[in-house]
Amino acid sequence: MQITDKENNLVLQLNNNFNTYSDELLIHKLFETQVEKTPNNIALISEEKQLTYRELNQRSNQLAHYLRDLGVKPEVFVGISLERSCEAIIALLAILKAGGAYLPFDPMSPQDRLLHILEDAQPRVLLTQQKYLENLPKYQQQQMQVLCWEDLKKIDNLGNRENLQNINTSENYAYIIYTSGSTGKPKGAFIPHRALSNHSVSIADNLQANDNVMQFASMNFDVAGEEIYPTLLSGGTVVLRPNTGIPTISEFHEFIQSKQLTVLNLPASYWHDWVLALDNFQMTLPDSVRLVIVGNEKVLPERLITWQKMIGKRVRWLNAYGLTETTITSTIYEPEIWIEKPFSVDSVPIGYAIANTQIYLLDESLQPVPQGTKGELYIGGMGIAKGYVNLPQLTAKRFIPNPFSNNSESPIFKTGDSARMLADGSIEVLGRVDYQVKIRGFRIQPEEIETALNQHPDVAQTIVIARENKLGEKHLFAYIILKQSNLITDKQLSIFLKDKLPEYMIPSAYIFLDAFPLTLNNKIDRHALPFPMQNSLQQIREISPARNFQEQQLIEIWEEILGIKPIGITDNFFDLGGNSLSALRMLAQIEQKLARKFPLSIFLLSPTIEKLADIIQQGEPKELWESLVPIQPHGDKRPLFCVHAIDGNVIVFKKLANLLGTDRPFYALQPYGIDGNEPLHTKVEDMAFHYIKEIRKIQPQGPYLLSGFSGGGVIAFEMAQQLISQGEKVDLLALFDTYNPIYFHKLSFSDWFNFRWQRFIPLKLREKNIYLSMLANNLFCKLRKITRIFSDVNSEEDLLILLASRGTDVSAIELNILTTQLATVNNYHPQKYPGKLILFRSSQQPWWIIGDRNLAWGEVAEEIEVRDIPGDHDNIVRESVIFLAKNLKDYLNCL
Repeated sequence: MQITDKENNLVLQLNNNFNTYSDELLIHKLFETQVEKTPNNIALISEEKQLTYRELNQRSNQLAHYLRDLGVKPEVFVGISLERSCEAIIALLAILKAGGAYLPFDPMSPQDRLLHILEDAQPRVLLTQQKYLENLPKYQQQQMQVLCWEDLKKIDNLGNRENLQNINTSENYAYIIYTSGSTGKPKGAFIPHRALSNHSVSIADNLQANDNVMQFASMNFDVAGEEIYPTLLSGGTVVLRPNTGIPTISEFHEFIQSKQLTVLNLPASYWHDWVLALDNFQMTLPDSVRLVIVGNEKVLPERLITWQKMIGKRVRWLNAYGLTETTITSTIYEPEIWIEKPFSVDSVPIGYAIANTQIYLLDESLQPVPQGTKGELYIGGMGIAKGYVNLPQLTAKRFIPNPFSNNSESPIFKTGDSARMLADGSIEVLGRVDYQVKIRGFRIQPEEIETALNQHPDVAQTIVIARENKLGEKHLFAYIILKQSNLITDKQLSIFLKDKLPEYMIPSAYIFLDAFPLTLNNKIDRHALPFPMQNSLQQIREISPARNFQEQQLIEIWEEILGIKPIGITDNFFDLGGNSLSALRMLAQIEQKLARKFPLSIFLLSPTIEKLADIIQQGEPKELWESLVPIQPHGDKRPLFCVHAIDGNVIVFKKLANLLGTDRPFYALQPYGIDGNEPLHTKVEDMAFHYIKEIRKIQPQGPYLLSGFSGGGVIAFEMAQQLISQGEKVDLLALFDTYNPIYFHKLSFSDWFNFRWQRFIPLKLREKNIYLSMLANNLFCKLRKITRIFSDVNSEEDLLILLASRGTDVSAIELNILTTQLATVNNYHPQKYPGKLILFRSSQQPWWIIGDRNLAWGEVAEEIEVRDIPGDHDNIVRESVIFLAKNLKDYLNCL
């Protein structure tokens, strides 16, 4: 191919960024050099521990020697499936030091996906945790060895703490990352040492030895490497955020302040939410923050303008762009301050290439396009991957010979992004030349979803596309042609896909069509596909219309809250995705528009508009407010009774009841007096006495099966005490992440004040008033010292604040339930329990309790068994409920 002088000049203009850098430098050797410089600097901080550079190096050396003895060497892969922790980073460094390459993956992915990854990469060793073993597929390889970290806790005795002799070259693999694939299976990209080292050295130029860098990303994403390695090459501290799911904005701010974080690396979607919160809540950015890096998705210009108006030049802000195949970040953009002049482009540029990285904007003939003209973006240089695992044809298609270089060993990568060069030489991405999308930071090939859907026996053809709403949020929609007009529901398709795809790849809606729209050339016209709300869902389910004005009012409320149209009077609240939060918002609307008041449990007893309307016609049946709620009353096994948390919410037990099966009756207990007509109980002993009377209506005699979530576990504990004192037998006392109130009797005033203050600062004025009212009410109810305020508010108090922030009125009754039960549970003093207690404990605990595995119940229970459940406090009955149900079911089956 003949390249003109003008084209050569354009290529040089884009790529004048070469750095003198030895491509033989490797991450683990660079880290060891930094250890010699700053051995006593803190390298890692987690909830449980911190390690200096010397300690981190020694621990990783010990494991590296052990791994090398197991046969780990260059081009040998080690699977790693560990939650965010110091141990995970020790493992990453150890694998590299041993000479191997690591393969991170999410153990909670569907079995088919995990099996494909393991069979494709064939790791020699797998490093994981006990709690993940059951979900890993039955993959057998003759020479693969599974190591659980719990079994390696004797790592201090593994032996040699000295640095290992390096056996790698820069072209050996450092890691493999799997992403969504257009073939219907995830594809893995080989990342060599030269790519990881070049990237890390380039990013480290922006860091300082006194930086506290937040490790935000999942350990299964390559972005985690950008937070870890550059920090460890600069002498800074990696601060690992808790394993509690995506933090709320208030939790995020609290974490920044408590850890004095200086550098944040955030997905664009999360940064967008943060900017809105800073603006709407008038929150103050913590003074410690000096650098914010945003990436993974398109940055909205309006959010950046808002950010600059609020923050100005005080905090450095960078937009990072890159792909898995080009090693995390390839370009960086640092904007000017635009407050005084209009925004000149439709999107935030991605900027300029990092060191030793080349950018090319080419047409279909691989010729450079003129400045300002759209071309496809190609990337070359040291950061390019070495192709895909076992996909030679796709590798040849995406990793092509560089037409501007004589080095046949240095390909350029075809990104699939269309872009143009702006007047200042920076790059602006305009869109995709294919159908790949990014949603919440996840790279998704719609073809993989289409392949999975087409495997369903009733599906003839599928197209999956992403659409943006007014806030710039993308959602996946599947357009489906069925075979022979077979009827199938969206719920059935979602269940089918959950066995094959991760949660983030499940479409938000399914639109059933008789045929796809076509262009004049008889190709499918994706732009003509109807928007979901324009397409009647009657093809999925029969829509029963309203029979009267009252039902029509309820339909309008449901459609507004659930965001689904149309809804019929026989549609089930839970099948439509209803949960406790949407239920609360519906009840507020019903009270406002229909002047009727109901408990949350109404949706368990009357989950359709038809049944709800019938109850409204009946007046106000007294049984709605009874404490015993039959969530799943069928089955011939002994019933399980479960006590509400301090908010009185029993809807959260719906999934748990379903997962335990139709042969196990499941009854929940809600507070007496929640109708506001009778006073609430103010002693745990009185609540327990009342609930025992209720459960005897169903089961007059023992043995009993009792359980409770959060504060409800305290009440269940007292119920068991009273039943045993009455001569009854309790076969099961199960507490779902319940803390012994003794913790809160010991909580110091400074701890209490700091905890409350950090949560109070980010709130709006209205939310602050609710928050203060709640605390004041709690104080007056207790008439005790302030040092004994109950602090178990990770779910209930956040729910209250969230409701306020979404404009939902919080009634005086709801506020009274929360505050009264907070004080009631806190005032309780557990006595010695003569039986066995089963504690299902969330793996992610608050900072002030994390050191006690028994959550202080070991001090009062004669015998205690602790079972760990992945996730945080709130999610133990929500996102993590499948693990809770499995463990609980296993235990129940042994009784």
